[in-house]
Amino acid sequence: MSNALKNVVESSASTLSGLVDEARSRIEDLPPLASARKRRTRKKLSSVVALMIVGFVAAMIAKQRRQPATQMADSVG
Repeated sequence: MSNALKNVVESSASTLSGLVDEARSRIEDLPPLASARKRRTRKKLSSVVALMIVGFVAAMIAKQRRQPATQMADSVG
């Protein structure tokens, strides 16, 4: 009786091991999760927005540097 039980346990263990290996290979073949893609997209978008903000601030500083010269010329003349 114990020999039959031992065979059943070994058979079950090998079947379970095969199922685990198959599941592992299927999981590895799955495409990346949507959350990871969203995170990458958000990171790219935030970089673009940050660059636009820096450009806007630089344009405003350049504009302010030009304006005082014109205002001083208007007040003198």
